Amino acid sequence: MDSSEIRSTVRFRDSGRLLAAGPNSAFILSSLLFGLLTVAAVPPLRGPDETAHFLRAYGVAGGDLVPSILDAHGRKGILLPARVYADFDYFEGVRVAEKNAGWAGYGPVFRKYFDGVRAPMGPQPTFVPYAGSEGYSPVAYLPQATAAAIAAALDLGFLATLYLMRLASLLATTVLIALAIALLSAAGLGSLCNRAAASGHLRPLGH
Repeated sequence: MDSSEIRSTVRFRDSGRLLAAGPNSAFILSSLLFGLLTVAAVPPLRGPDETAHFLRAYGVAGGDLVPSILDAHGRKGILLPARVYADFDYFEGVRVAEKNAGWAGYGPVFRKYFDGVRAPMGPQPTFVPYAGSEGYSPVAYLPQATAAAIAAALDLGFLATLYLMRLASLLATTVLIALAIALLSAAGLGSLCNRAAASGHLRPLGH
């Protein structure tokens, strides 16, 4: 093992120790706990702008980094495979439907879905507009796009793909924030704040 490999190994071990530090351990555990609860509790496509983000991530997974597919109205979008579109359309229809006094929640929706009581899927891919997410950088969707690519390779349906993408987003966000906490801790954030307060850039609380 040469010196560069040794340095890389040391840096990796140091990163592991930083991530396992007290504040980070608490953050990672709470993030995964509440994140998994949220992933499970929020119905399909009911997250903030989740429909648009799902479509953009799915497009990135398919190589549509710069949206180029247009419909007759000039809208940019994606061609969803027939199997994925059928289930996507089912849950999207539930999302946008008016919730009247007889709305019984998602229990009957899931029962109907798993019983197979929904519109039959067409033979061809269906165009779905991005609905605004076409302007977002593909870099932000790399975790979800990776999950979508894995789901496609495993021939998973819409629902499994969506939840896999949610999990990828949760893990990526948790890791990035944990790394930020670790780096700030290693850099001595407390001493930095003390120096800033001493120089007059920060006022002590209560003054």
